[in-house]
Amino acid sequence: MANHNVYRLNSSSSFIFFILYMDDIMLANNSHLLLDNIKNQLHSCFLLFDLGNVYHMLCLQ
Repeated sequence: MANHNVYRLNSSSSFIFFILYMDDIMLANNSHLLLDNIKNQLHSCFLLFDLGNVYHMLCLQ
């Protein structure tokens, strides 16, 4: 069964996962450069609030 709330973008040796839940987006990546680029592109189209690093999600650490 496919999960239609998780998307992946690969760029040479870098990757970023977009995890969508309700009206939230969580980004998981291995490249700060790619993350900054994606966040800037999203910010140019949408009103965004960067809430920082995720330490707990759905009561999981």
